Amino acid sequence: ILSFAQIKKYILPEYRQDFENLIGIDSLQKVKDRRGFIGTITTAADKDGRTYWQEFNLFISVNKFGEAEANILGRDITAQQEEREQHSKELKASLAKELMLTEVTKMLYIFNISINTQTLKFTYTLDKNSPLNRNSSIKSNDYEIFYEECKNFVCAGSQKDLELHLSPEKIRSYASKTGFIGSTEYACSFENRISWVEINIFSLVNSKGMPIITLLGRNVTEAHEKANTEAQLKIAQAANETKSKVLSNLSHDIRTPINGIMGMLKIAERYRNNQKKIDDCLKKIDISANHLLTLLNDSLELNRLENGRIVFDNDSFEIKALINEIDMIIRPTADDASITLTTKNISGKCPRIFASSLHIRQIMMNILSNAVKYNKKNGKID
Repeated sequence: ILSFAQIKKYILPEYRQDFENLIGIDSLQKVKDRRGFIGTITTAADKDGRTYWQEFNLFISVNKFGEAEANILGRDITAQQEEREQHSKELKASLAKELMLTEVTKMLYIFNISINTQTLKFTYTLDKNSPLNRNSSIKSNDYEIFYEECKNFVCAGSQKDLELHLSPEKIRSYASKTGFIGSTEYACSFENRISWVEINIFSLVNSKGMPIITLLGRNVTEAHEKANTEAQLKIAQAANETKSKVLSNLSHDIRTPINGIMGMLKIAERYRNNQKKIDDCLKKIDISANHLLTLLNDSLELNRLENGRIVFDNDSFEIKALINEIDMIIRPTADDASITLTTKNISGKCPRIFASSLHIRQIMMNILSNAVKYNKKNGKID
């Protein structure tokens, strides 16, 4: 039988004081005149590199000699605690991803409309400063009704473009496409003032395999007001073309880290009881999410898009670390396609280089993602 001191030494340091406060000698002396349930604590102990969790409950009763007796009931709650911790980690990872994408969208757009191409029902989010928020009550989630309502705000000169890009028939036709479809601008009359709205059109597939058209709009009135000369208008048109190309490239670039995140989430779901596997998945999700956020910050920085200029940073970084990050993102996709991916350590000859690490990573990931996409089953990539 282990003594109190022997039991206590197995408990992790941060839980020993609570253990002492409940069933230590001095603590028991203080509650010896009480009866029934006294209290409960949860403690953790480390054994063979794994954390085990126990719950201790203290009761005070009277024995047949009329003496107070402490009854300490303990039970192992390791499985329940690990399940709670795992659920908490998965929830935090999911919330972090959702928050990141939501905040990026908020920074860039005044409205986000998602349309089901089969039913033409839609959902939306509006920024508080969106003209739609102030001038349209959006009484129905039927896109055909909403489209007719929006025509009341679009100026006559933009009505033809509206019909050409955003009519219900056109929305249905986008279902056969994927990624970034195009960008267009409209002049709208709100509160006796002309405002310009830019709409970027994307075709995505939801978790049920259903084509969804997403319309992301932003207010570009200020840019139009500044473009008051023919030269400025030409610059704006050139910037718009550059922006469309960047957004088209972005729709391709972000697919790889998103696929990595989705693959790791599936693996984490499959190995819920394997803490080592879960930690590895969370690490790879973190790397993919950081790369995704960097891509978005770099590619969607509006000043660069407006000016048609991409800035290449010149920083020092380790080749080995870069290759490891790319490997973590690409490997799940390669594994799903039954393709063997082999990397070799070349950092001994050239441990560090000076370049734009973001664009080097983009180039390598585009090459490798295409190597996976156009490979054969059971193929190899070196």
